[in-house]
Amino acid sequence: MMRGEFFIEMHRYDTAQYVLLDAKKRYLQLNRPLDASDADYLIAKGHNQEKDLIVKEKGLAEALAQLKAQELEQSQTALKNTQTALHTTSQMLQLKDEFIEMLQIKIQQQSLLQQASDTASAVPNTSNLRQMKILTDSDWLLFRQRCDIHFPNLIDKLKTNHATLSSAEVRLFLMTKLHFDLGEISEILGISKDSVYRGRHRLSKKLNLPETADLDEYVQGF
Repeated sequence: MMRGEFFIEMHRYDTAQYVLLDAKKRYLQLNRPLDASDADYLIAKGHNQEKDLIVKEKGLAEALAQLKAQELEQSQTALKNTQTALHTTSQMLQLKDEFIEMLQIKIQQQSLLQQASDTASAVPNTSNLRQMKILTDSDWLLFRQRCDIHFPNLIDKLKTNHATLSSAEVRLFLMTKLHFDLGEISEILGISKDSVYRGRHRLSKKLNLPETADLDEYVQGF
Protein backbone atom coordinates (compact mmCIF):
# COMPACT_ATOMS: atom_id res chain seq x y z
CA MET A 1 0.00 0.00 0.00
CA MET A 2 1.36 3.44 -1.01
CA ARG A 3 1.85 6.16 1.58
CA GLY A 4 -1.06 8.30 0.25
CA GLU A 5 -3.46 5.33 0.17
CA PHE A 6 -2.50 4.49 3.74
CA PHE A 7 -3.39 8.03 4.86
CA ILE A 8 -6.79 7.78 3.08
CA GLU A 9 -7.65 4.48 4.77
CA MET A 10 -6.65 5.89 8.13
CA HIS A 11 -8.87 8.93 7.54
CA ARG A 12 -11.87 6.71 6.68
CA TYR A 13 -11.32 4.69 9.81
CA ASP A 14 -11.13 7.86 11.91
CA THR A 15 -14.40 9.16 10.32
CA ALA A 16 -16.27 5.93 11.09
CA GLN A 17 -15.01 6.00 14.65
CA TYR A 18 -16.09 9.64 14.93
CA VAL A 19 -19.68 8.82 13.76
CA LEU A 20 -19.99 6.02 16.31
CA LEU A 21 -18.64 8.28 19.02
CA ASP A 22 -21.08 11.02 18.02
CA ALA A 23 -23.97 8.57 18.23
CA LYS A 24 -22.95 7.54 21.71
CA LYS A 25 -22.68 11.18 22.80
CA ARG A 26 -26.11 11.97 21.40
CA TYR A 27 -27.59 8.97 23.20
CA LEU A 28 -26.06 10.11 26.47
CA GLN A 29 -27.19 13.72 26.00
CA LEU A 30 -30.79 12.81 25.21
CA ASN A 31 -30.86 10.08 27.84
CA ARG A 32 -33.26 8.04 25.72
CA PRO A 33 -33.12 5.53 22.91
CA LEU A 34 -32.32 7.01 19.49
CA ASP A 35 -35.31 7.35 17.15
CA ALA A 36 -35.70 7.94 13.43
CA SER A 37 -34.91 11.65 13.65
CA ASP A 38 -31.67 10.84 15.42
CA ALA A 39 -30.84 8.35 12.70
CA ASP A 40 -31.50 10.99 10.02
CA TYR A 41 -29.28 13.41 11.89
CA LEU A 42 -26.45 10.90 12.14
CA ILE A 43 -26.86 9.85 8.51
CA ALA A 44 -26.75 13.49 7.36
CA LYS A 45 -23.72 14.12 9.49
CA GLY A 46 -22.10 10.94 8.13
CA HIS A 47 -22.77 12.17 4.59
CA ASN A 48 -21.08 15.46 5.40
CA GLN A 49 -18.14 13.57 6.83
CA GLU A 50 -18.08 11.43 3.66
CA LYS A 51 -18.06 14.55 1.48
CA ASP A 52 -15.20 15.96 3.50
CA LEU A 53 -13.39 12.64 3.11
CA ILE A 54 -13.88 12.70 -0.67
CA VAL A 55 -12.43 16.22 -0.84
CA LYS A 56 -9.51 15.21 1.31
CA GLU A 57 -9.02 12.01 -0.71
CA LYS A 58 -8.89 14.08 -3.87
CA GLY A 59 -6.34 16.43 -2.26
CA LEU A 60 -4.27 13.50 -1.05
CA ALA A 61 -4.41 11.86 -4.49
CA GLU A 62 -3.23 15.06 -6.12
CA ALA A 63 -0.48 15.47 -3.52
CA LEU A 64 0.50 11.83 -4.04
CA ALA A 65 0.65 12.29 -7.81
CA GLN A 66 2.76 15.42 -7.36
CA LEU A 67 5.03 13.56 -4.93
CA LYS A 68 5.45 10.70 -7.40
CA ALA A 69 6.28 13.19 -10.15
CA GLN A 70 8.86 14.87 -7.93
CA GLU A 71 10.39 11.51 -6.95
CA LEU A 72 10.53 10.49 -10.63
CA GLU A 73 12.17 13.80 -11.56
CA GLN A 74 14.68 13.41 -8.72
CA SER A 75 15.42 9.83 -9.82
CA GLN A 76 15.93 10.95 -13.41
CA THR A 77 18.18 13.79 -12.26
CA ALA A 78 20.20 11.42 -10.06
CA LEU A 79 20.49 8.96 -12.95
CA LYS A 80 21.63 11.72 -15.29
CA ASN A 81 24.20 12.93 -12.74
CA THR A 82 25.46 9.36 -12.29
CA GLN A 83 25.77 8.90 -16.05
CA THR A 84 27.63 12.21 -16.33
CA ALA A 85 29.98 11.20 -13.49
CA LEU A 86 30.62 7.81 -15.12
CA HIS A 87 31.33 9.48 -18.47
CA THR A 88 33.70 11.94 -16.81
CA THR A 89 35.46 9.13 -14.95
CA SER A 90 35.76 7.14 -18.18
CA GLN A 91 37.30 10.12 -19.95
CA MET A 92 39.75 10.67 -17.07
CA LEU A 93 40.78 7.00 -17.14
CA GLN A 94 41.28 7.20 -20.90
CA LEU A 95 43.42 10.33 -20.51
CA LYS A 96 45.38 8.58 -17.74
CA ASP A 97 46.02 5.57 -20.01
CA GLU A 98 47.12 7.87 -22.84
CA PHE A 99 49.42 9.77 -20.46
CA ILE A 100 50.97 6.53 -19.17
CA GLU A 101 51.45 5.31 -22.75
CA MET A 102 53.10 8.62 -23.67
CA LEU A 103 55.43 8.34 -20.65
CA GLN A 104 56.33 4.77 -21.60
CA ILE A 105 57.15 5.89 -25.14
CA LYS A 106 59.32 8.73 -23.81
CA ILE A 107 61.09 6.34 -21.44
CA GLN A 108 61.75 3.93 -24.30
CA GLN A 109 63.02 6.79 -26.45
CA GLN A 110 65.33 7.97 -23.65
CA SER A 111 66.55 4.40 -23.17
CA LEU A 112 67.29 4.05 -26.88
CA LEU A 113 69.06 7.41 -26.93
CA GLN A 114 71.12 6.40 -23.89
CA GLN A 115 72.01 3.08 -25.49
CA ALA A 116 73.04 4.87 -28.66
CA SER A 117 75.12 7.31 -26.61
CA ASP A 118 76.74 4.47 -24.66
CA THR A 119 77.49 2.62 -27.86
CA ALA A 120 78.97 5.73 -29.42
CA SER A 121 81.13 6.39 -26.37
CA ALA A 122 82.19 2.74 -26.22
CA VAL A 123 83.71 2.95 -29.70
CA PRO A 124 86.47 5.59 -29.49
CA ASN A 125 87.34 8.03 -32.24
CA THR A 126 90.56 6.45 -33.46
CA SER A 127 91.12 8.46 -36.61
CA ASN A 128 94.30 10.04 -35.16
CA LEU A 129 95.63 6.60 -34.20
CA ARG A 130 94.84 5.00 -37.56
CA GLN A 131 97.00 7.57 -39.32
CA MET A 132 100.08 6.78 -37.22
CA LYS A 133 103.06 4.62 -38.04
CA ILE A 134 104.78 2.69 -35.23
CA LEU A 135 108.27 2.19 -36.58
CA THR A 136 110.36 3.63 -33.74
CA ASP A 137 110.29 3.76 -29.95
CA SER A 138 109.17 7.39 -30.17
CA ASP A 139 106.25 6.35 -32.35
CA TRP A 140 105.31 3.67 -29.85
CA LEU A 141 105.52 6.12 -26.92
CA LEU A 142 103.24 8.58 -28.72
CA PHE A 143 100.81 5.77 -29.60
CA ARG A 144 100.66 4.69 -25.94
CA GLN A 145 99.96 8.22 -24.79
CA ARG A 146 97.07 8.56 -27.23
CA CYS A 147 95.70 5.15 -26.22
CA ASP A 148 95.72 6.26 -22.58
CA ILE A 149 93.30 9.03 -23.54
CA HIS A 150 90.81 6.47 -24.92
CA PHE A 151 91.45 3.75 -22.32
CA PRO A 152 92.85 5.23 -19.08
CA ASN A 153 94.98 2.76 -17.06
CA LEU A 154 94.36 -0.05 -19.54
CA ILE A 155 98.07 -0.71 -20.17
CA ASP A 156 98.83 -0.77 -16.44
CA LYS A 157 95.98 -3.21 -15.86
CA LEU A 158 97.17 -5.35 -18.74
CA LYS A 159 100.73 -5.45 -17.37
CA THR A 160 99.42 -6.34 -13.92
CA ASN A 161 97.28 -9.24 -15.15
CA HIS A 162 99.67 -10.43 -17.86
CA ALA A 163 103.17 -9.43 -16.84
CA THR A 164 104.88 -11.65 -19.44
CA LEU A 165 103.50 -9.79 -22.46
CA SER A 166 106.13 -8.19 -24.69
CA SER A 167 105.88 -4.65 -26.07
CA ALA A 168 104.87 -6.05 -29.48
CA GLU A 169 102.10 -8.10 -27.87
CA VAL A 170 100.89 -5.09 -25.89
CA ARG A 171 100.75 -3.07 -29.14
CA LEU A 172 98.76 -5.84 -30.81
CA PHE A 173 96.41 -6.01 -27.80
CA LEU A 174 95.79 -2.25 -27.98
CA MET A 175 95.14 -2.27 -31.71
CA THR A 176 92.69 -5.14 -31.27
CA LYS A 177 90.98 -3.14 -28.52
CA LEU A 178 90.69 -0.24 -30.99
CA HIS A 179 88.97 -2.54 -33.53
CA PHE A 180 91.83 -2.36 -36.03
CA ASP A 181 91.67 -5.11 -38.66
CA LEU A 182 94.62 -7.13 -39.98
CA GLY A 183 95.23 -4.72 -42.84
CA GLU A 184 95.30 -1.65 -40.60
CA ILE A 185 97.63 -3.32 -38.08
CA SER A 186 99.90 -4.44 -40.89
CA GLU A 187 100.02 -0.89 -42.31
CA ILE A 188 100.69 0.82 -38.96
CA LEU A 189 103.40 -1.60 -37.84
CA GLY A 190 104.96 -1.94 -41.28
CA ILE A 191 104.74 -5.77 -41.28
CA SER A 192 102.89 -8.36 -43.38
CA LYS A 193 99.43 -9.64 -42.60
CA ASP A 194 100.89 -13.10 -42.00
CA SER A 195 103.11 -11.61 -39.32
CA VAL A 196 100.08 -9.97 -37.75
CA TYR A 197 98.22 -13.29 -37.80
CA ARG A 198 101.13 -15.14 -36.16
CA GLY A 199 101.36 -12.35 -33.56
CA ARG A 200 97.67 -12.81 -32.73
CA HIS A 201 98.27 -16.53 -32.31
CA ARG A 202 101.15 -15.95 -29.89
CA LEU A 203 99.11 -13.33 -27.98
CA SER A 204 96.24 -15.82 -27.60
CA LYS A 205 98.64 -18.38 -26.12
CA LYS A 206 100.06 -15.80 -23.70
CA LEU A 207 96.52 -14.92 -22.58
CA ASN A 208 95.73 -18.64 -22.10
CA LEU A 209 92.93 -18.56 -24.66
CA PRO A 210 91.98 -21.93 -26.22
CA GLU A 211 91.51 -20.51 -29.73
CA THR A 212 92.77 -17.44 -31.59
CA ALA A 213 89.14 -16.75 -32.55
CA ASP A 214 88.44 -16.02 -28.86
CA LEU A 215 90.99 -13.19 -28.81
CA ASP A 216 88.72 -10.35 -30.00
CA GLU A 217 85.98 -11.18 -27.49
CA TYR A 218 88.46 -11.37 -24.61
CA VAL A 219 90.19 -8.11 -25.54
CA GLN A 220 86.91 -6.17 -25.89
CA GLY A 221 85.72 -7.46 -22.53
CA PHE A 222 88.98 -6.66 -20.75
